Amino acid sequence: MEHLLTVEGWEADGASRPTWTPVEDQGVRYEDSGLMLGDAGGVYFFECRSCPGRPVKERYDCS
Repeated sequence: MEHLLTVEGWEADGASRPTWTPVEDQGVRYEDSGLMLGDAGGVYFFECRSCPGRPVKERYDCS
């Protein structure tokens, strides 16, 4: 299965934001989504592109 999508409770802090923000969005103000997954978790989705019906699986984590 291949990684399809990650949904996190938050995306970045001041130190890590430059590593994931596209160059053209560097000056855009960051706003928190207010999303809470567990205590500080995420949901990871995986897809099998070669299987009939392209099944999707998910994995949750909390810290």
